[in-house]
Amino acid sequence: PRGNHDNRAAFAEIFPQAEFNDGFLQYAINTYDLRILVLDTLEPGRHGGAFCEARAAWLETELAKAPERPTLLAMHHPPIETGMGWMTANDDDDWVVRLRDITAKYDNIVHIISGHIHRSIFKQFGGTTVSVSRAVAPQLKLDLAPIKPDAPDGRVLIIYAQAGYSLHLWENGTLTTHNGLCPDGRPIIHYSDQYALVIRQTMDMPPKAD
Repeated sequence: PRGNHDNRAAFAEIFPQAEFNDGFLQYAINTYDLRILVLDTLEPGRHGGAFCEARAAWLETELAKAPERPTLLAMHHPPIETGMGWMTANDDDDWVVRLRDITAKYDNIVHIISGHIHRSIFKQFGGTTVSVSRAVAPQLKLDLAPIKPDAPDGRVLIIYAQAGYSLHLWENGTLTTHNGLCPDGRPIIHYSDQYALVIRQTMDMPPKAD
């Protein structure tokens, strides 16, 4: 999905096979049991997201092609209020309302994945759910206090932290999202003979007979 730092022309030059629709990098991935619709939320000159009527019409058309098929939407900007006043969408933003009106009509949209906020966030939206992945770059400091754009107060905005990612597992008709860190961290326990009982105990299995 197109992010706020991207350039469509440069992307098309580097990836000539990229599929554009009405000038927007939006396309469907129909290879898997879970259908994926990739949406373009880029608005040149704007940091926040956008989703105009042309993009919305493409999404409506694609959803109508397979209204019963489980579908995942992927976009850069999450269409949600995050509680962090300087990195958020607003519920009444035109692009948010436009997208929400569409997703609310389809019960086969199993989830929306996004990024942009550089934090792990989960929220309900338009009849489905949204997850925001951590970043592979620095993370945003969690701070839910109100912020005044014209009154710097010395608060920490961005921090160094482990890179993060989300792994989305589609299995048995449901989607499970795992959040991971890279590197994972220092090992504490290995699955060795010494700690083999940990597995059985965690799975609520009786002790293994000697």
